[in-house]
Amino acid sequence: MDTIKANATLEEIDKLNIGTFQYWDQDHCIYGQMTGKCNSPRAMKIMSKTYSTCAGRIIGRNDQKFCDLNFFNGHNYTDLEKYIFVCKPETNVKIIKYLKGEIDSIDLKDDIKVKEKKSK
Repeated sequence: MDTIKANATLEEIDKLNIGTFQYWDQDHCIYGQMTGKCNSPRAMKIMSKTYSTCAGRIIGRNDQKFCDLNFFNGHNYTDLEKYIFVCKPETNVKIIKYLKGEIDSIDLKDDIKVKEKKSK
């Protein structure tokens, strides 16, 4: 996320809006809100600086659960996008607040949605 803060303009970051945020929509995801479409040349420029091999790195974890999140929708998803797919909905508020500079730090280690096993 710090890479996004360093590479997106303040004007782009200011466009982030939790009220219209939809992680599955190319116009309303993190990059879509900032640039108009998640597959725009500008979004791709921001994204090209944020890829790594494991989504778990976003929260300091390298376990296989996160490394195996290989989504594809015309392009590979960034670590942040992969994380947003598995985090609790309220975590999106924290992420946007952090990107906008409304909070100084963010801890995402306990913000994963956990499916409880059905008892037999």
